[in-house]
Amino acid sequence: MIVGEIWRRLVFFFRREQFNRDLAEEMEHHVAMKAEARGKDGLSPQEARHAARCEFGNTLSLRDRSHDAWGWVAIETLLQDLRYGSRMLRRSPGFTIVAVLTLALGIGANTAIFSAVNGILLQPLVYPHSSRLVTSDLISLPEFRAVQKQSGAFEDMAFYQGYVPLILGGGVPVHASSSYVSADFFPLLGMKPLLGRYLLPGDTQPGSAPVAVLSHQLWMREFGGDPHIVGRKISVDQKPYTVVGVMPKGFDLGADWLGTSSEEGLWTPWIYPPTSKTDMWVDMGPHNQFVARLRRGVTIDQANAQLKVMSAHLAAQRPKTERGRTLNVASVRDQMVRTERAGLLILFGAVGFLLLLACINVSSLLVARSWTRQQELAIRKALGATRRRILRQLLSESLLLALAGGALGLLLSVWGIHLLRVTSPPYTPRVDRIRLDGSVLWLTMGISLIAAVLVGLAPALQVTSPRAGGALKGGLSGSFAGLGMRRTHHLRSALVVLQVLLAVVVVVGAALMGRSFYKLMSLDTGVQASHVITMHVELSDLVCYGGKDTAMKCPQASVSMLDGIRSLPGVQRVALALSGPLQGGSVTAGFHYPGGPRDLGLYVEGYGRRQLLPSGVVGRSVTPGFFAALGIRILIGRDFEPQDLNSQRVAIVSQGFARKYIPGNPLGKEFSVFKDKKGHQQWMEIVGVVNDVRDRAVKEFAPGPVFYTPFSFGNNWCEIIARTSANPMVLVPGFERVVRSVDKEAAITNIQTVNQIIAQSSA
Repeated sequence: MIVGEIWRRLVFFFRREQFNRDLAEEMEHHVAMKAEARGKDGLSPQEARHAARCEFGNTLSLRDRSHDAWGWVAIETLLQDLRYGSRMLRRSPGFTIVAVLTLALGIGANTAIFSAVNGILLQPLVYPHSSRLVTSDLISLPEFRAVQKQSGAFEDMAFYQGYVPLILGGGVPVHASSSYVSADFFPLLGMKPLLGRYLLPGDTQPGSAPVAVLSHQLWMREFGGDPHIVGRKISVDQKPYTVVGVMPKGFDLGADWLGTSSEEGLWTPWIYPPTSKTDMWVDMGPHNQFVARLRRGVTIDQANAQLKVMSAHLAAQRPKTERGRTLNVASVRDQMVRTERAGLLILFGAVGFLLLLACINVSSLLVARSWTRQQELAIRKALGATRRRILRQLLSESLLLALAGGALGLLLSVWGIHLLRVTSPPYTPRVDRIRLDGSVLWLTMGISLIAAVLVGLAPALQVTSPRAGGALKGGLSGSFAGLGMRRTHHLRSALVVLQVLLAVVVVVGAALMGRSFYKLMSLDTGVQASHVITMHVELSDLVCYGGKDTAMKCPQASVSMLDGIRSLPGVQRVALALSGPLQGGSVTAGFHYPGGPRDLGLYVEGYGRRQLLPSGVVGRSVTPGFFAALGIRILIGRDFEPQDLNSQRVAIVSQGFARKYIPGNPLGKEFSVFKDKKGHQQWMEIVGVVNDVRDRAVKEFAPGPVFYTPFSFGNNWCEIIARTSANPMVLVPGFERVVRSVDKEAAITNIQTVNQIIAQSSA
């Protein structure tokens, strides 16, 4: 019955003209029959027809009643209002263009930013039941095994340890953010490989053949999406590995642990140490973590409460290694986007203000325009139009403006989304998820409808006021018209005040952001970045360790590279270091490591040579000329000299290091950063103090304490830092020729200027 009624109304809706013609013919037939009957009573044809029409009734009224019975009156009325509204808007093209563009700006900005919020923050991860996936902070192997055995909060757990290997076998050498993982890592996450297989328990046993699973990004970028990659040999840190699988796109947990230092890489098996070593930490870097799936019904807070109790128990069992440590887990998705969340939400709030400001702008235009339509609306009222009917007509015009603004805003958002993806900071997670999808389109539609109401409600209520009828009673001179004009003036004043208020909020926020950006870009990084280039070089095992007298081969190769680059035309200064400029160093004195082969800490003369526990002290190994190459000033003392190389007897410290840990004149004072199990220490004499450097570029709020030691030539890798007289990128082929002349198999990666490093860190 209901279906039949709906079908009948649909047929009428799409065949209204035919229905009207049929209805008119039927009514005319009835009138003619009545007129014929009246003619038989002796009336003339004109009198008979007039009497028949009077007896039949008003045909227009009958037609409207038939429409009400057969059709959807509300829909037909809305269509009539929209047709009329479109005619009115076409009559004012200037107003229409300004209003549509204003709304399009607000709607387009909201759509673009919401696409980023939705793709990065809201969309679930690609893993099944990803809402229950959690990951930990730094964890040791004993802690992991204790949690694995005793915790009831997790269904499954897997261990992973981040590292950045040098990968060869594709197009060019690449350093990629990778992970050692336990055998249960891939089954826990529940995703099948795109090609081949993932790691199996046998792959993690000592003596097993080295294998690797590639990320989709590395497979596509470096290996060209080779469908026959499975079984192919590649080099990982100059060791042969066999590729056994490729994971699908979007699978990046464990491969993006470093966040902002390299591309996604690969996964290799984490080899379990012998039982006798299970009390040792796996690696004291900050990237040993576990991933786990919470049991159904268990919250993150409940899991952390349980881990807190376990941490206290472990501290009682192993006071030397576990004291002061508390295990903690967080949502995998939250951890992945933790650095982007605040910025995206601030942007979303800002464009919300922008949309509200746009709506008030258009509403003010409509209020001003409505006064010119007072007589038109008054005539409609006089002809019987109700206030509700006029209100609906005016809101339909606002709906047209909002829909046109929404459609244009959607086109603008496509450009905005592309801009967001192109200009997003390097290694922003889930950038590929920033796109127009169903949820974004629904939001755009919802914003358009809300904008229609916000834009049209105030002017519609104002012009449909009962006092607006004065427009027929003398125009603007009438008392009611004058009162209506005063009411319009008050409404416009209120809208202007609200508009200025929102504008002040937006402008002040933009000014503060602009000021922050200016200060960010004008920060003194402590180096002179112009015309300085850096590159990472890793010598092959054949050159460093092949043949006889291997102890001298790496040092000789490094010295040859240094001398060769120094002799190139245009090179003013050149130096080697074990970490790149403004990219941190070895945090050798940042934490206490009892129980291991040595105790890391900071032992400073003047403090009774007792151990301090500083936060984030960075050590860097550099050659003479390093400070000159980067424009770092030696404030007091001297630079390293050739006889200092391969020595740990002297050191140069930053101004912040001296100020914080060496009271008075630091020259000649000694400090140490470790003590072995026998209590032996290597004390270093401070021979110089240099200006502070933001060792993580502009990411740091303030420069951290740094100490520099003479370069040790025993490593097969180093960073080359060179200051040139012209554009340093022009000299890159010459640098590569020098390196190849020393070692034709050397891997050269991360070629970039210091200006590029600073730009990336401020992105």
